Amino acid sequence: LTLGVLLFANGVFTILARVANDVIQRNRELSVLTAIASTVGRSLDANEVMVAALDKVLELMGMEVGEICLWAEDGNGLVCVVHRGLFAEEFMELSRFKFGEDIPGLVAESGKPLITYDLSHDDRFLRKSVKKRGFQVLACVPLKSRGKVVGTLDILSRNPRRFTPSNLELLESVGNQIGMALENIRLYSEAVRQSEKLRSLNEAGLSLTSELSLEAVLQKVVDLSRELVKARYAALGVLNEEGEMGTFVVSGVDDAQHRLIGALPKGKGLLGDLLRRGEPRRIRNIAEDLGSAGFPPHHPPMTSFLGVPILLKGKVIGDLYLTDKEDAEEFTLEDEQAVAMLAAQAAIAIENARLYQQVQSVAVLQERDRIAREIHDGLAQTLGYLNLKLDYLEDLLCSGEAQQVAVELEKMREVVGRAYADVRESIVGLRAAMKLDSGLISSLEEYLQEFGEQSGLAVDLSAEGVDLSRLDLSSQIQLVRIVQEALTNVRKHAQARLARVRFSTDGSAVRTIISDDGIGFDASAIARPGRQRFGLHIMKERAESLGGSFSLESRHGEGTKIVVDIPMSQQEVGQYGKDKITSGR
Repeated sequence: LTLGVLLFANGVFTILARVANDVIQRNRELSVLTAIASTVGRSLDANEVMVAALDKVLELMGMEVGEICLWAEDGNGLVCVVHRGLFAEEFMELSRFKFGEDIPGLVAESGKPLITYDLSHDDRFLRKSVKKRGFQVLACVPLKSRGKVVGTLDILSRNPRRFTPSNLELLESVGNQIGMALENIRLYSEAVRQSEKLRSLNEAGLSLTSELSLEAVLQKVVDLSRELVKARYAALGVLNEEGEMGTFVVSGVDDAQHRLIGALPKGKGLLGDLLRRGEPRRIRNIAEDLGSAGFPPHHPPMTSFLGVPILLKGKVIGDLYLTDKEDAEEFTLEDEQAVAMLAAQAAIAIENARLYQQVQSVAVLQERDRIAREIHDGLAQTLGYLNLKLDYLEDLLCSGEAQQVAVELEKMREVVGRAYADVRESIVGLRAAMKLDSGLISSLEEYLQEFGEQSGLAVDLSAEGVDLSRLDLSSQIQLVRIVQEALTNVRKHAQARLARVRFSTDGSAVRTIISDDGIGFDASAIARPGRQRFGLHIMKERAESLGGSFSLESRHGEGTKIVVDIPMSQQEVGQYGKDKITSGR
């Protein structure tokens, strides 16, 4: 009986010990899964996740080497991306596997774990140098995400050991965790890239729409597109009115090499095909494409190609193309979509720049007409007056009245001085209006500096918190003219020491106040029929032509204040504002 009790107790203790060992092993396995899950949860670095997972698995299983293989970027087979443990050089002897090749390739093909306990005699394992190192045991499991194999994990040892169903279950769980983590990291990285591209496109759009120089617009487009899709080279061509390549700008090629290449493309080969079809094209290797016409002498070699047409109102006005993607063998559909969006923004920016140049040309013609009128009405009359005075002086000299000659010469000097000031002021004003591409405030600051130096009148300018770029170009030109007209009147009539120009806005309109500390005048008398000064009348018509208003306040000894309100969004400029406002002060 005693012996029976002892045997029973021994059996119970053996079972309890086995259960205890199983519990300990299970706890160790759970701790590994928890540690891996923790790493997966806190890290968005794929390499960090894989290294941490492999180290934990090797520690738990008592294995010497671990590897993780993932699908190659081109989708053609598996590539070993992480190796932990001994003999890295021997293992990397073969680091890429075709689908169904070697044990990683077989596991990727079947989607099921594979274990071998006699690696030295297993013909499926192809790395001979590893076999020579005495490795015997290999366990390989697939990495899965949503049921799809994304890679493999294999662990190896030179020491004999057996894998229990529990061990294999653990490895498969780790494989699923790593697979899901890698997929989440990929999706996150994709979202970040998309967000970055959208941000870049938004910045590109803002940058392009703020630029009014056509040459600067084109250069920004090629530079931004090359940066956006990581291309080595980019080029943009714009067709002229005859449908030929009129303008061609590049990015990634220095000036010296660009000059060596020589003449502009003639629209043959790929570029001509792009212009004719009006559809995007992506090519892995330019040399292999039947439409390629080859490169001219001194042209840099190029392989991958992405080209998109620049369309405006359904018509092809140019093309934008990029070559040699730097981080991949070819451009992607995502790249094509991003560049197409940039090309659409570029089309609008190009059209804006062209319209701006046209408006500038019209403004130049208007200013020439205005100056011609001023010369006729002012300078010509002054010269006629001086001519008569010279005849009078000649008579005075003949009659010996030297004292009167001196008086008349002083009068002539004053007239010439005023005429000179008017001409200089017209030149300065014309330059200011023609430089609006740098911004209205910047142009006015430059004008006021020159105006102050010539007139001796100090002018204080303030536009804090006012975005005058929201005014259309026509409104900006007319506003500059109003300010110039008002300050000229101050110089001529106010006897002022200081003038002020203030801009403010309520969000719907821009208010401009031009004031001075001069002698002032009776504004009510000026408002009477037949008494209105020509300069004030022109300023009023300029403001009203833009849908705005003009008012004037002045009293003797209290200076003068002019208030002009112009709507922010000027949809339609009156006919007078477009065509008639050509004469000035």
